[in-house]
Amino acid sequence: MPVGDQAARAYYYRVLENLDADAVPESVLRNIDDEIDAIAAELVSASSLRRMTRTYLYRGQLGRARETLRRATESCKGYALMPDFAALN
Repeated sequence: MPVGDQAARAYYYRVLENLDADAVPESVLRNIDDEIDAIAAELVSASSLRRMTRTYLYRGQLGRARETLRRATESCKGYALMPDFAALN
């Protein structure tokens, strides 16, 4: 699976978990936990990095969220201004 798709999968499962914790199997969350840093390291697309920033925020990992946002804003400065990322500024 392409790394951008892996980032989207991690993001959408974390969003779903926030909406309904019982809707996401624990095995899926463990798989995301095991792979998330490797996925983030391979990302180059600003939109995928933005999605990964949100994923890290859902996980409460502010340091990693800041790093992925920094990488995303290298090519798209506007992401730094998004209200969703105010906690990272």
